[in-house]
Amino acid sequence: MMFFYFLRNQSPLLPVSHRTLTILAAMVWYAGGIVLLIKGVSLLLEAEALQPDQHWPRTAVMAALLVGGIKAIFLFSGTCRKNLARIAALKRPKIWQFFRPVFFCF
Repeated sequence: MMFFYFLRNQSPLLPVSHRTLTILAAMVWYAGGIVLLIKGVSLLLEAEALQPDQHWPRTAVMAALLVGGIKAIFLFSGTCRKNLARIAALKRPKIWQFFRPVFFCF
């Protein structure tokens, strides 16, 4: 019987609130940012250890913060707003719908 519900896209499995999907989407974005930050800091610390007399790692940090801020304002904020609008438009949200299926392929 459950199989027919699934076929009609009316699966009673794992219904969640819009708020839950929003929190899950935010957690994925923040986790990605934290991973990139940790990786970048570790690479810069290694570069500093290899050549401590060079000033370019400090310049790289400043450039990364500037470029990251610009990307956050112009690219990621629009993408996040679109995703939040898509989540709000879902009639019966399921837990796996916090991003589009294409997102999970990348």
